[in-house]
This record gives sequence, structure tokens and C-alpha cells, in this order.
Amino acid sequence: SPSNVEPKAQELKDMLAPKYFGWLGNYLVVKRISTQPNFHSLYLAFLDQLGDYGKGLVEAILSSVYLNVGKLLRSPKITTSTSEKSLLKNLGSWLGQITLARNRPILQLMLDCKELLFQGYETGMLIAVTPFVAKILEG
Repeated sequence: SPSNVEPKAQELKDMLAPKYFGWLGNYLVVKRISTQPNFHSLYLAFLDQLGDYGKGLVEAILSSVYLNVGKLLRSPKITTSTSEKSLLKNLGSWLGQITLARNRPILQLMLDCKELLFQGYETGMLIAVTPFVAKILEG
């Protein structure tokens, strides 16, 4: 909850070694961020409380987001499955909030949104790609 973000962040700083940031980042993306968009602001506040210590965790989260977005976009069910489209939109919203909303770029090397839209048009996946890119920009 918002009231205990600061003590929990301090507790995490005391307990978690940076070598486990990759695991925690993947866990947060797969189990929390992609399925619980209503808590995105809480997770952002938590990362803010970690300060400089959490920079490695933010990078781990970003790499996990890019990896999972790639998996979802390659999924054959992405155009028909409502749940997969929802996961993709949630990841897009998070990606926009943690990057563009904080004046951090989304590098073309990591995710080329323009190319995604072109490929989505050519392959008939615009139904999934357009809301994803819109959520990134909205974030």
C-alpha cells in the first residue's frame, strides 16, 4: 500500500543483493506489472524510493519488459486472445510510464515502435500492435 512503500523499500535495500535484481525484475514484470495495471503507480513509487540503489533493478525490469513484449508479439494467439492483448497493453502502459513519462528514451535498438506499426500492418497484427504503441505514448 502507499503508506508502507518507504519502509518496504528500505527493507528491500537491506535484504536484496544486486545480483538478484534480474530475478526480481522478471518476477515483477511477469507476475505483477503485466497483470495488475492498477498498481503501476505503487510500483513506480517503490522504485523511486529505492533511489540510486534501484537503478539496476529498473534496468532489469526494462530488459524483462522488452523480452516479454517480444514473446507476446511473436505469439500466434496475439490477434485473437483477449488476455494476451491485455498483457501487451499493460506492458505498454508500464513501459511508457517508466521511460517516456520520466524523460527516458525507448531506444530503437530495444523496441522500434515505427517498425512495429509497419510490420503490424503487413502481417495483420495492427489489432494488437496499435493499442500497445498507444499505451506506450499514453504512459
